[in-house]
Amino acid sequence: MIILYNGEHKRGNMDNEYFTVKEFASLLRLDRRTITNAIREGRIAAIRMGDGIKAHFRIPRHQIDRLTLLTEEEKKKEKEKK
Repeated sequence: MIILYNGEHKRGNMDNEYFTVKEFASLLRLDRRTITNAIREGRIAAIRMGDGIKAHFRIPRHQIDRLTLLTEEEKKKEKEKK
């Protein structure tokens, strides 16, 4: 469940933690548009809140963990090739 307070979301336990696109991009040191495009392409799971132009996405914390694992696996594969 997402609870909004003055435009910020209240963080619950780790399983129920959600990030805005801006927060998620900042954590991964990427541009917000990169994250939004990845969501639209289905590479990052997100919850769409609202409709039309004012719609916002919320990204579950486990997506960061998933992306981190994918990156680590890619690094391992690169090392094995060498």
